[in-house]
Amino acid sequence: MYQLHAFKKEYDDLFKYLNRLSASFPSPSFLFETGNYIADAILSEKQVNSPDNISIEFDGVIPSNIDNTDLCIILSNALDNAVEASCLCAGDKVINVYGAFTHGYFLLKIKNPTVNTNVNGKMTTTKADKLNHGFGLANIKRTVNKYSGYISINCEENFFTLNITFSNFSAND
Repeated sequence: MYQLHAFKKEYDDLFKYLNRLSASFPSPSFLFETGNYIADAILSEKQVNSPDNISIEFDGVIPSNIDNTDLCIILSNALDNAVEASCLCAGDKVINVYGAFTHGYFLLKIKNPTVNTNVNGKMTTTKADKLNHGFGLANIKRTVNKYSGYISINCEENFFTLNITFSNFSAND
């Protein structure tokens, strides 16, 4: 029962988020040009609302034919996690986001600095309220699975890397 309630709340929160996001950028001027206006808006919003010592850098392309809700779940959760992890690190931090097509696959990579949160081979939330947090990666995985995709995570040398591969996906879809 809790998971169903949390899932409905997520979509309600997502709807509110998208409305706030579109209202915060009344003109089509974004900080990023990915090829997908939703991705442009999400990346821009995350950059604008991140602390000054955190920068987001994007390279590549994000397709416009990914469902907007799915893209929002993936990018928003991944970037929220990346910003949160980066905030725990000292100095200036860069979150790298890369998107590309290759041989019928779409690849999305997000890499950020982090303190080691890998406990017994499993990533855990750094928030105190573990009961109501720590669902971001699970939501990303569930969404990626809808596209017959693959997700891998790596946490080493104070960097967290999220690699997502969407199979049977091309720039021409």
